[in-house]
Amino acid sequence: MLLSILDHNLERVGFLDNEDNAKGLVFYNDMWSRYLETGSATFDFTVDKKNLELDTHNRRVYQTLNERSFVSFHDNGRAYLFNIMKTVEDEDAITCYCENLNLELLNEYANPFKADKAYSFEEYCKKLDLLDFAALKLGINEVSDQKRTIEWTGQDTKLKRLISLANNFDAEIAFETYLNDDSSLKVFRLNVFKEHDDKHQGVGVRRDDIILNYDQNIEKITRTVDKTPIFNMIHPTGSDKTITRQVTKTRTVYKTVTVSGGGAGNTENALRNIESRKGQRVGTGQCYSLSALYSALLGGPGLGAGVTGISGRIGAGIAASNIGTDYRWGAFGWAVVGNEVSNAKAGAIVNIRANYGSPFWTGPYGHTAIIKSVSGSTITVLEQNYAGRMYIVENSYNLGAYMAGVQTLCYPPELAAGKVVGGQAVTKQVPVQETYTENVKETVKTVIPSNKYKEYKNDTGEVEFYVKDGSIYAPISAKLYPSVLSGKEIGDNWIRKDASIETTDENVLEANALKMLRAGCYPTITYDVKGDADLEPGDTVKVHDDQFYPVLLLETRASEVHRSFSDPDQGHSVFTNFKVLENQLPSDLLSRMEELADAKAPYTIRLSSDNGTSFKNNEGETLFKADLYKGEKLLATDVSWRWALDGNVIVAMQYLARAENVDGTAILTVAAYIGNNEVATTEITLTNIVEPTNLIIKTSSGNIFKNNLINTKLTATLWRGGKEIDKEGKDYSYIWTKTDDEGNADEIWNQDHSYSQKTIEITQRDVFRRAQFECNVEPLG
Repeated sequence: MLLSILDHNLERVGFLDNEDNAKGLVFYNDMWSRYLETGSATFDFTVDKKNLELDTHNRRVYQTLNERSFVSFHDNGRAYLFNIMKTVEDEDAITCYCENLNLELLNEYANPFKADKAYSFEEYCKKLDLLDFAALKLGINEVSDQKRTIEWTGQDTKLKRLISLANNFDAEIAFETYLNDDSSLKVFRLNVFKEHDDKHQGVGVRRDDIILNYDQNIEKITRTVDKTPIFNMIHPTGSDKTITRQVTKTRTVYKTVTVSGGGAGNTENALRNIESRKGQRVGTGQCYSLSALYSALLGGPGLGAGVTGISGRIGAGIAASNIGTDYRWGAFGWAVVGNEVSNAKAGAIVNIRANYGSPFWTGPYGHTAIIKSVSGSTITVLEQNYAGRMYIVENSYNLGAYMAGVQTLCYPPELAAGKVVGGQAVTKQVPVQETYTENVKETVKTVIPSNKYKEYKNDTGEVEFYVKDGSIYAPISAKLYPSVLSGKEIGDNWIRKDASIETTDENVLEANALKMLRAGCYPTITYDVKGDADLEPGDTVKVHDDQFYPVLLLETRASEVHRSFSDPDQGHSVFTNFKVLENQLPSDLLSRMEELADAKAPYTIRLSSDNGTSFKNNEGETLFKADLYKGEKLLATDVSWRWALDGNVIVAMQYLARAENVDGTAILTVAAYIGNNEVATTEITLTNIVEPTNLIIKTSSGNIFKNNLINTKLTATLWRGGKEIDKEGKDYSYIWTKTDDEGNADEIWNQDHSYSQKTIEITQRDVFRRAQFECNVEPLG
């Protein structure tokens, strides 16, 4: 093999040869290495310092090999030019270390850059000065029709920036050299290919003409499986970006308010009571609590909300917007009216629609407040949990805009009777808390939104990756390679990797993080093939080796090609991106191998159910089925099953588990039998979560009567998980007791009602002035 030595002007000044009888310098210990990932190549060699016929008095030939020189050669019709980057010299020899790229690419740095719009690959090369100053020309460009918006926040060498640019375009790069007849440089070309996948070859070609066979055209195959760097969860963080957000703040301002006195005395007193609590928290701090307190002050229904008990409720009693229709206001002397502007009266409870815009901006539960006054086109209300402040505040609004968002108004008894809150108006300045917003700019990291969920499925329909809580997970990898031992020791089996990616685009961040996770969530498998297979980086070939078990038959891609001209036995190639091909061994041999493997395989039980393993509130059932496997082979005949739940054993092909038979948690044990021999067992835990039961006594006609005209029915209702249970009164006993107006138990009445009744009728015979009725509920059986 003849190599040319070029000086710093790329003029030929000598030759290198690997023949022992060569008249020029003889090179040895050479290794030419080419790499798919970077598209680059290295060439290292050693020459002896010996006297040659071509030496002159002033110069030895070996002196032409220095840090300013180049080496070139041709191989398989292609030209290669190497820059001598380092020399190591002693008294006898010189060793040269060369690279096929120039110093501009290797040593010069590209600065941070943020694109103001989407650009093509070639446009980025020009803006980043990646080509012209490196004497590069863009050749093949398979991504010329694509554009990206990219940002680099740090510095990189131009080679690393070029590789990063290719990665952002899902592309691969390769460098190609063309020389003139005198071995000087003609053109240095960069080729860009779409990334290798099932549809695109990328760098290299498919070599269907070559099958690498052990002991034929290759000497040895070394397979390396390495799970050392494995991870199955990635939390990516992008570059800093500036965002503008609105911040809500509070300040004290003085407003003119009108205080009235007059006809509706009880209502006025209740309003003053509420007004005196401004700045204080009532009940749970929700708006509902304020209306609950006001209703209690004026003898209305019990709205709960951490203030009172529940009474008069006929609806869900959850949303503030529905307060007017969720309770029997009429039974307490109150009235409910619509949202006409004329119905806006001081002293009324006002209930705001859910999901309504300005001026409320309510959520799914709406809002509720108390009207303090109405003056002209202004309505003033007392409200709690306004703008997130969980205490009582006073606010004024435009009357028309406010009433447009009202669902109902609840009038206290005095207003229902036609009285009004009025009298001499007094105007005064009072301090109130006012909210306002400011636009604040802040710098934040680019992340995947925490509320985003997305799944990526493999060819078999399994979820191989999913996005959740700002991270990307690989569940199949986590199952195969848990973070701790077998994965049963702890609940968190994710191996996490934090990654910094230079981008302010959330979609680019997710795509790059997913690409990193795909590459790192399974063990790295490489094949080092010893032998000179005459391949180029990126070439795809088939590899066969019958010394592996099972027989190795792969389609794989050359990621590194190492070749020696002086000692071809040192040549070898590294392969990645492998795909296992279907073995074509004789069927009888495969069958025998399978029989031997099956004989050693353990028995395992795989359980399935049609309704999971968890129950709620003693309701539901689930049907378990079991399959017996030996290794991966399903055994469908001559198998019987023994099921045991808390000591209760049955023999059946399937098992029906009912919630009523599970107290908290229970272990279901399954044993598989072949003949009379137990071959495998497994267990599964069943859970039954029972929510607390609430008793609510409902009255058909209220609980306040006049003139001894008493006739109502009391019904004990049981609620669990928001649903009424035992509506027929068959599962529980209901024993009622009575306490008279002096707090003493009415023994005679209690004895007469000592039997179970879900509903009892109360008349004037049962009540003298005042009486309290209670119900004791116990489960039957």
